[in-house]
Amino acid sequence: MEYGAQQIQQLLYLFRRQNAFSIIHSIPAAQRFLSSTTVTKWIGNVKSSPSPAILQGAMNACPEFKQMCDEILQSSVPPEKPKNPFDDDAAQLFDDDSLWQHFEPISVHQAAREGNLQNFIDGLVQSGEEMLFIADDVANLTVLHIAAQHGHSNIVEHILKNHPFVDVDSEAVDGTTPLMMAISGCHVGVVRCLLRYGAGKRNGHILLDAALATEDETIISLMIEQQASLELRSSGGSVAAPVPVASAPVANVSSSKVVVAQQTVNSTK
Repeated sequence: MEYGAQQIQQLLYLFRRQNAFSIIHSIPAAQRFLSSTTVTKWIGNVKSSPSPAILQGAMNACPEFKQMCDEILQSSVPPEKPKNPFDDDAAQLFDDDSLWQHFEPISVHQAAREGNLQNFIDGLVQSGEEMLFIADDVANLTVLHIAAQHGHSNIVEHILKNHPFVDVDSEAVDGTTPLMMAISGCHVGVVRCLLRYGAGKRNGHILLDAALATEDETIISLMIEQQASLELRSSGGSVAAPVPVASAPVANVSSSKVVVAQQTVNSTK
């Protein structure tokens, strides 16, 4: 099925909508494609950067995505045209690309990368909460991973506070968690925030190894305390916690932390 300019614009408007997934799910012939992770990833990509080129690229790269678009356009309820933002005469500009400049979407992934909280919030309103779970096409990371990687505690805090269904220890394709990224980047504020929301309950020895590698005393202390707390809970309080590093002489703080951390790493392996 070949698409004309109007059909392309109809599809682009569909993917711009906040409830795009709901609309697709309401079309019986198209809803079966939502069970494909590949298709949902391409839906997210087009929602993030809706343009004729991105849409065409998605259809070329994913035959199932193209089939879904065919079913949408063949359905009895085609995607509606955008409401006129100016006056009734502007409706005739539906097929004019210049009209779409007024509907330029905000990329939540880019906002997370830049630490722009207002753009991030606006982008979620435009694109829907499903964007919290869709990885970007740059590094294949979710917005929580991106914000943690770049040290933006404001974005991390907003996600975990307002969207509690997001897994604080979610893993990227390579198994990396947001906490691992924050530790590696020495982003103390993000590490504190993630720990406050319960991060780091898995792979304790990996996290401690990563903390030691940074040689950042604050991050090492945070991870020692966090892992010690987890051990105490799991053992019912029968295991003695490491001696607080703060009680060590100032001159020996770094070496004390390394010793305690290494002991804790060994006990968790």
